[in-house]
Amino acid sequence: MGEHCINSLARGAVRERMLFTVWRKDRSLLPSYPEQLRASKALATLKPVKSAIQKQLNELNKIPERLLAQAFEKI
Repeated sequence: MGEHCINSLARGAVRERMLFTVWRKDRSLLPSYPEQLRASKALATLKPVKSAIQKQLNELNKIPERLLAQAFEKI
């Protein structure tokens, strides 16, 4: 989001420059550092869950291939 704001405020034909007075009015507020740490820890706990779900999805995506292999083994 910040990068989009910076790019939208870039002005100038030869080189880009950012008008601080405009950016200052539109900048997003950041959470406090302790809140950022708490969010980071919460997101870190989701990583193993995401990996487990991805593993299950990979196995589910292999089902059609396995069914075809079984069907043609019997021929």
